[in-house]
Amino acid sequence: MYDFGLLSNIGVLLVGAAFGGIASSMAQLPASLGYLIGGAVVGPSGLGLVSNWEQVGAVSQFGAVFPLFSMGLEFKPTDHQ
Repeated sequence: MYDFGLLSNIGVLLVGAAFGGIASSMAQLPASLGYLIGGAVVGPSGLGLVSNWEQVGAVSQFGAVFPLFSMGLEFKPTDHQ
């Protein structure tokens, strides 16, 4: 009746990114690096756990915008000289 393919693919990517973030924190590296590596490992070029890359690619564009937004919140114009 319902197709939960997109939700399962996003879930797999979130779990992979979470494990990558935890592993990078344990190695005292930035968490965002672990998120990227974890997503790449479970993605189509890694283990291939994501079946429909076109659907996930459309949603992942939001994932590229949110880190840029968070970096913009941390940026202070007075720091730049």
